[in-house]
Amino acid sequence: MNQLHIGVNFALLINMGKRVFFFLLFIPCFVFAQRVNHYHFTSFSKDNGIPGTEINQIIQDHLGFIWVATNNGLVRMDGHNNLKIFDSENIPALKSSFISALGIGLNNELLIGTRHGGFVIFDKNNDEWKSYMHDANDQSSLSNDEILSILQKENGEIWIGTEDGLNIFDPETETFKKYTRDISNPYGIHARAILTVSEDQNGWTWLGTWGGGFYLALEDDSDEKKFRKFVPSPQLGADNFW
Repeated sequence: MNQLHIGVNFALLINMGKRVFFFLLFIPCFVFAQRVNHYHFTSFSKDNGIPGTEINQIIQDHLGFIWVATNNGLVRMDGHNNLKIFDSENIPALKSSFISALGIGLNNELLIGTRHGGFVIFDKNNDEWKSYMHDANDQSSLSNDEILSILQKENGEIWIGTEDGLNIFDPETETFKKYTRDISNPYGIHARAILTVSEDQNGWTWLGTWGGGFYLALEDDSDEKKFRKFVPSPQLGADNFW
């Protein structure tokens, strides 16, 4: 919508014996254009190619592709009508088609979390997929196959929130260090499910949990991570943090 504001002043001056002078004073005209953005929405559903009815996360990679995590497959969108679906039927490394979390790696890999299918890395440059799952006989494996959150830090560590604790993945050794619920440790995590892992502008890492408040990972030189717990006030009335 454009709004046009024009100001015009008229003045009548009678002076000096029957002489009449009319002054038409024009004030400069100003046109103020108010720009209004018109948004057009397109709905994506099973009718036009989206495999799942629940969208768990959406991210964009460095090439501009939109990646959509659904409960029935991973979707890559390149334009309105160009969708590609990745699921357990066409990608063997995807042990589950329920895509619960997504992240972008330092080398532009796609970091994928699944429900009951563990953690998957998709190297888009080489078109390689690799999956990691819990192994009861391997103490360095993933603690739980239900992934809730993924974050890769600048030092290369990949922090993975699961239904059973925090996992820190070392891409070089391909091993996981686990921090599961430990209420006896004052610097431990007192919740089981890690709902979200986030990094702020200072590089500090924060954890949101189910039923245990939220935590700040303390930075020190120790091999064992320590966490400071923050408990919400009684007025907040909840201790689940996404």
